[in-house]
Amino acid sequence: MSRTNATRSRRGAFTLVELIVVMTIIAILAGLLLAGVQKVRQRAKEMQARHDIQNLATAVHAFKSRYEVSYLPSRIRLRNNLAAYQAPIDQLDVDSIAFLKRMWPRLSGNQQGLVNWFPADPSNPGAQGVYYLEGDQCLVFFLGGLQLPDAFGNVACTGFRTNRGDPTDLNSPAEAVLFDFPTSRLGLAAPGNGGPNSRPALVGLSFFDPYAAMPPSVANDPTCRPYLYFTSYNGNDYSAPGVKYGSSDCLAIQQVPAGNNLFQTNINPVTPYTTSLNPLQFLNGNGFQIVCAGRERAFGTGGLWNTSSGYGSAQPGSLNISNFSQRQLSEPTQ
Repeated sequence: MSRTNATRSRRGAFTLVELIVVMTIIAILAGLLLAGVQKVRQRAKEMQARHDIQNLATAVHAFKSRYEVSYLPSRIRLRNNLAAYQAPIDQLDVDSIAFLKRMWPRLSGNQQGLVNWFPADPSNPGAQGVYYLEGDQCLVFFLGGLQLPDAFGNVACTGFRTNRGDPTDLNSPAEAVLFDFPTSRLGLAAPGNGGPNSRPALVGLSFFDPYAAMPPSVANDPTCRPYLYFTSYNGNDYSAPGVKYGSSDCLAIQQVPAGNNLFQTNINPVTPYTTSLNPLQFLNGNGFQIVCAGRERAFGTGGLWNTSSGYGSAQPGSLNISNFSQRQLSEPTQ
């Protein structure tokens, strides 16, 4: 065998060092690729959340136009027995029936004076039915209408009915929904025990953001966070502590869900964001706020948000996405 042929024979295989180098390069390239894919996925979910929020905001304005009202409430108490509002237990009762009568001036219910706000709820029928809805639930209820099981057994938004005296009359045609909520992203964010001051146990759906694995399995599932909604009723009077009803309009939604290790668990209620605390001045003081928890799955407590420096990146809520900022709340707008 000649020297040339022997050299070619010896070079027919890689040395151990060469294999290690090649494997290292492949690992680095794979890591860069996976990181890039992850960033693309995160960016896609953020864009989906912003798209959702934009469309929800448009639907809120359409709601106000359709029913000739100045706001979509972020807290309400629905009573199946309309006569029960005649002996109100608090200001929320007074405001609730007043708003319903603005939506449906001829609201009177069926022959017994009853409406069936949640036909899919077998546990709270007839005259005993009372439903306390918070902001995330109000967003779905008023934009989506009646919540009924579809052909697959999933509860879907089917619109209110055209009967102006009883918008829950299932024998009447349905109005078009103002927002087409995908059934796969609807669920109970924090079901309660019923009663005048507790979220419903079986109905009152929330709309979950695209960061979640669907559907949610338990109340305050750390993988599933709803879009929160807060409204200004008559101008700069959001339901933050001490304003309007005295507590958050999304009181049952935990600031940091159980199982989230990024932040120490804190169940302070989420409140609307402000630009000033003294005097109290809310962002979108004459409008509303829609908030997504973002990929960290944690809402901030609300309160002061500085448009020039952003919301602290080391605290819950820094990655929140909203209708009042074109960036995540940790990023300054200027």
